[in-house]
Amino acid sequence: GHASVATLDTGVTVFLLAGFIALHRLAQGRRRRWALAAGALFGCALASKFVALFFLPLIPVLLAAEWKPRGRNGLFELVRALALIALGGWLAVNAAYGFKGFPLPDEMIDGVIFKTLERGGSKSLSFLLGIWSNHGWWYYYLVALFYKSTIPLLLLLTVAARGFINRLRSGGSRAWLKPALWLALPPLVLIEILSFQYQIHFGIRYLLPAFPFLILVAGYGIRTLLRGSRPEKVFLAGLLVWQVAACAIAAPGHLAYFNESVGGLNRARKVLLDSNLDWGQDLGRLKAYMAENKIDEIRLGYFGCVDPALYGIRFSLPPLEPEPGLYAISANFLGGLPPVLTYLESPGLYVPNGDWSWIDDYEPVDRVGSSIYIFKIEASDIKDIR
Repeated sequence: GHASVATLDTGVTVFLLAGFIALHRLAQGRRRRWALAAGALFGCALASKFVALFFLPLIPVLLAAEWKPRGRNGLFELVRALALIALGGWLAVNAAYGFKGFPLPDEMIDGVIFKTLERGGSKSLSFLLGIWSNHGWWYYYLVALFYKSTIPLLLLLTVAARGFINRLRSGGSRAWLKPALWLALPPLVLIEILSFQYQIHFGIRYLLPAFPFLILVAGYGIRTLLRGSRPEKVFLAGLLVWQVAACAIAAPGHLAYFNESVGGLNRARKVLLDSNLDWGQDLGRLKAYMAENKIDEIRLGYFGCVDPALYGIRFSLPPLEPEPGLYAISANFLGGLPPVLTYLESPGLYVPNGDWSWIDDYEPVDRVGSSIYIFKIEASDIKDIR
């Protein structure tokens, strides 16, 4: 879903996963080229998005846990590897910024300072389970992870976690602990930081770098079921069919995917908003809908940055109180999200929280894609609802 939109979340996810793979190769083979490769990939991740900073402390932790350096030679080998990683990362970051500034690009330093100040400032306006808050919730990303993940993935994670716990209780060889650390620590660190240290609740996309590791953890659940009884193997086959079917049914609107427990997309906008559901991805579909239904002009409350006029959509903004007309309203506006409409001729129009959510008192007559709702409000409807 997020690979189809122009954001940095998928890019940083790819680079971080590749970086940890290279780091693991380094830990296994202790070859210098893997140290430089890991550093370059982590540097590309950092140049993509500053969330990569949260993962950097894991580099010495995982290397030290794998190598267990003893004596002067072991410590020197670890320090040399970390120095090569730092060199590769420094070169990649500077190359990404065109070698502007020394030792680090000025734009990058300014960005880190900005994000640090943002973290220390007031909390952002957040929406969860039908409630708006300026302070957020420590469990926001856990709820988002539950609703935005497929149920087969959640069940496999449960099987894997149960398997890890049983192994710990049974004693015996602990050789499996090292690979488990490589898979479990990155997502746990990211969830902890986003939940307790950096409460910016704009959507599951902030948790996207954790998903490759969660999927690999789910692989342990698959292996456990494959080694189990016949009913367990049948259960695994059912999960596979479920997973494929869920992805196929969601296409092409994967960005707005919610699993079956939410009760459908019309219910989803009562649970999570913003990039979890509505990021302007259905503007082109709205144009097609208007052409198919011979609609020349519409009252449009569109959440996005693209000018609807580029699609040939003739529109006017919705009023602040009920009026008859044909409306197309993004799910975020129905929920009360207050964005800035940057695509107008006079950019910067701010829609205060809830100014268009009055339209949600009426029943939509249709939905375009997963995020734009169509309302046809008659004069008699306004009289009745008042």
